[in-house]
Amino acid sequence: MNPKLKKCLILLSVILTVTGCRQNDDKKTEPVPVLRYDQALMRLDTSRLKESLQGLSDSFPLYLDGADWENRVNLLRIRNFIEDPVVQGTYAKIGRQYADSKDLGLDLARIFHHTKKLFPDFQNPRVYTYISYFDFVNRVMYLDTVLSIALDLYVDGNEALLDEAGIPRYMSRKLNAAHLAPDVARVIGSAWIRQEEKRSLLDFMVYEGKVAWFMEQVLPGTSPENIFGYTKEQLLWCKTHEKEAWQYVVQQNLLFETNPVKFRYFVNEGPFNPLLEGAPARLAQFTGLQIVRAYLKKSGTDFQTLLSAAPMEILQVSGYRP
Repeated sequence: MNPKLKKCLILLSVILTVTGCRQNDDKKTEPVPVLRYDQALMRLDTSRLKESLQGLSDSFPLYLDGADWENRVNLLRIRNFIEDPVVQGTYAKIGRQYADSKDLGLDLARIFHHTKKLFPDFQNPRVYTYISYFDFVNRVMYLDTVLSIALDLYVDGNEALLDEAGIPRYMSRKLNAAHLAPDVARVIGSAWIRQEEKRSLLDFMVYEGKVAWFMEQVLPGTSPENIFGYTKEQLLWCKTHEKEAWQYVVQQNLLFETNPVKFRYFVNEGPFNPLLEGAPARLAQFTGLQIVRAYLKKSGTDFQTLLSAAPMEILQVSGYRP
């Protein structure tokens, strides 16, 4: 047999074996419970609102703990929220898309399962869902033992309401069901991957690269666009202009720059990066992932070693030269 063909067949066999194991592993995973505060709140008997909320407080302390239900203003606010036409319309859409929590619980269980492989001390958080009234900044919140997800920001076909809420298009295009799992993985990864200092652009690049690599591991099969939060066109730009983007950073002395104003377009959300024609925002995540991949390949080390390595060491060992 041709040696090259034999090598390819062996590599293919390994890939299929790993993929098969991962798929079988996922099939064994049981859905985690999802505590639906959105459902519980919207189904309250508003004619007995005070009593209903008091009964709900024990089940949903994350949202109701310490609330004073003797205060009529608090009751009025809750009633107005429940009866708000926008909230009711959004809740109807949530009900159609997330009527059964099993699929959501299964997606989250898989993320938690893969996270434990990388971080053995990780424990499944208690999962809550709620209606945030389009608070897109805090759409996923993770606090070690608790994960809170704003389902109103993961409903498909909600573009008109998002526009009315004043959410920029570069953000609203990512507010749909396909981005729920990536957002959860990103928030968990950002919490568990700690970097003592993030001062220079290189620091941000390496940190974002670690988080993106983590997301790839806990979200097998997820498209690269959803990992990065890019469109296909934006991801294509990154791949096509990878060398050009790196040269710009180096030539403009941005790599070790510590003034965040000077490299904000590389790390902050936005419609585009005005410093490079056609470039998307947050290029640091794409470049950072390429550096991290090169480091892991060159060093042959594991994820734990990657976590403890300093950004400069990672760059040097990677030999990154697009």
